[in-house]
Amino acid sequence: MKHVRFHQKVIVLNSEGKMLALKASYKGKKWDIPGGAVDFSELHMDALKRECKEEAEIDVVDIKPIEVQTSISDEDRSYYLFIGYTARMKEENNIVLSDEHTEYRWVAPEEFLELDATEYLKSFVRTWVQNRDTSF
Repeated sequence: MKHVRFHQKVIVLNSEGKMLALKASYKGKKWDIPGGAVDFSELHMDALKRECKEEAEIDVVDIKPIEVQTSISDEDRSYYLFIGYTARMKEENNIVLSDEHTEYRWVAPEEFLELDATEYLKSFVRTWVQNRDTSF
């Protein structure tokens, strides 16, 4: 094993209960949600907040974990740790995208499951949908 890689993603909810979906400008241009890698020596909550600010110019609050996943990459034999969260926007301001994304939508969680997104993101959303009545 060469590296341990720590990634986080967050289902950001607005006051209508819709989640923020971002269209990636990289790799296959799939639908995404805010988040990304935790840099070495960075605290994980600081990293999650930084990614939300960088990718969509939003601040998030009420951050709650929903799922942890791990995998080993066949390509580079790296060990991946993924954590999925939910959060609310601190203030419902306009979304300002970075160059990592080309568009955004506010969608119902069930709608996100129909978008062209990676399976691990859909798993986070499914887990949240199944447990949301008990997790909030």
